[in-house]
Amino acid sequence: MKKYFYLLVLSLLVLASKVSAQDDPAKQALLQGNQYYQSQNYVEAEKSLLSAIQLNANYAAAYQLLGNVYFAEGKKDQAMAEYRQTLVLQPDNAALKAFVDSQQPAAATAAAPSAPATAAPTAAPTQTASAPSSDLDKVHGVFAGFVGLSLGADAFNQPSYIYSAGTHGGSFLGLAFDRHFSVGLKTSFDSFSVSYAPYSFGGVTYPATSAGSSTFINVMSSCKYVFLNSGFRPYVTLGLGTDILVNTYTYGNYSQATTIPVIELGVGGTLPLSREWDIFAEIDYDELPQVVYSTYNSISYIPINIGVQFNAY
Repeated sequence: MKKYFYLLVLSLLVLASKVSAQDDPAKQALLQGNQYYQSQNYVEAEKSLLSAIQLNANYAAAYQLLGNVYFAEGKKDQAMAEYRQTLVLQPDNAALKAFVDSQQPAAATAAAPSAPATAAPTAAPTQTASAPSSDLDKVHGVFAGFVGLSLGADAFNQPSYIYSAGTHGGSFLGLAFDRHFSVGLKTSFDSFSVSYAPYSFGGVTYPATSAGSSTFINVMSSCKYVFLNSGFRPYVTLGLGTDILVNTYTYGNYSQATTIPVIELGVGGTLPLSREWDIFAEIDYDELPQVVYSTYNSISYIPINIGVQFNAY
């Protein structure tokens, strides 16, 4: 449990560090410009970055990102001018200097525009902490909350129990290494009403009757991989952990708790509401493997989630 504790503490510290950026209007304009740049809205990106430069004429990161915008639009002369201004303010940016030097022959000839528009954003900014793509594009902390439904489970692979659709909810708190990959701690719960299936005995068919309820309390390490950087972003998840199963029986009016390992596979998609906030939908498959009377059996259920996610940069 120590690693979970450290993960929670580190995530909360990163979330708290975001507050300082809100006190700097130039940085806010830079962050907005980077968001527009990532979504390929270059007109609005240019406006935001020019605003950042007006607020802080010595803002090297704003000049460099503005150069990226111009380069993506095919305006190489303007891009080179912004890159050179960046180097005036940040002469130790060796990667950017090398990129500018490599573009000199291309900028002087008519045949040069065949250079890919993505070269500038990936080649120049990644080597320095003050450059946009190494700092602004990286999500450090992630918090998500979700609610939804859980669809019926088959207890012990036997038809004797019927699980109705149940309630589902939970949260995820983690760290992201970049815009694609994050790991963290996921907690959730699923609650079902359970009935005995109809059965026949002695030539008599008995109807379904209430057996009680089952509640699954899930704590797991989970990782998520997102496939795209902007717009609708599909993703997959994998989780491993422990599920506390609490069965409350109508007959005899008593409860029983069992701890079972759980593996979870999920697919989903997310849409940005703003730079920090996303909305997402996800469907998971949870399998609780166990051995009962020397025979492999399992409980499985399918949570369907909708929720919101906060990204701390």
